[in-house]
Amino acid sequence: MDNAIGDLEKFKRELGTDQAIPPNEFWESVQEHLKSLIQPLIQERERLFGYTSENLYNIALYIFDEKSDSLFLVHRDCDSRIPRKDRIWKPGHGHIGLAFLHKEAKICPDVRLSNELTKFSESDSKHYRSFISIPILRCTDDGSVDNQLQPLGVIVLTSAHADQFDQGRDLGFLTTLAKLLAIYLSNMDAFLAQNPQYFEKTEKS
Repeated sequence: MDNAIGDLEKFKRELGTDQAIPPNEFWESVQEHLKSLIQPLIQERERLFGYTSENLYNIALYIFDEKSDSLFLVHRDCDSRIPRKDRIWKPGHGHIGLAFLHKEAKICPDVRLSNELTKFSESDSKHYRSFISIPILRCTDDGSVDNQLQPLGVIVLTSAHADQFDQGRDLGFLTTLAKLLAIYLSNMDAFLAQNPQYFEKTEKS
C-alpha cells in the first residue's frame, strides 16, 4: 500500500516536467499495484480459505467504470482447468453486480440452492458452485444504498465445491482488504480529477 500511494505522490510531483509519466505507463502502474494488493489472497489461498486442488480456486478484482456503467476485470488468478470468459458485469447482474448494487457482501454456499441467483449455466454451477463477493465501498460511504455513492469495485472468490467460504472466517478479512483497496482507488480518483488528461489521452489512444 505504501508503494502504491507513494507512486501516485511521485507522479504528482513530476507533472509538468520532462519526467512526467505517460498515460499508458500510469495505467500499467495502477494495474500492477492493484494486482499486488490482492496477491496475498492468491499466494495464501490454501491457508486462508482452505482451497485444495479439487476446489478450482478463482480470485478476481473488478473495478467500476462510471462512463460505461460496468464492472471490468482488472486482475484474475484461477485454476487452469476453469474455462475463462472474463465477463463484464452490469450493476445488479450476477452475484458480482448484486454485491455492487446492494453494497453488501454476497456469500453463497451453493448456487444450485440459491434463491437470489436463478439463472446460471451448467458450466458456471460446476466451476463456481460457491462464492463470496465483497463490494469496495468508497472511504466516505456509510453503506446506505440511498446515498448516491457507487462502490469502486468488487472482490470475488469462487470455488467448485459447496460451502467453501465461511462468513465468520472470511468476511472481516476480505472487508479489511476492500478498505485498503478503497484508499488506493480514492487516491487514484483524486489524481485523475486533477489531471483529466490521463483519461482523455487514454480514451483517444
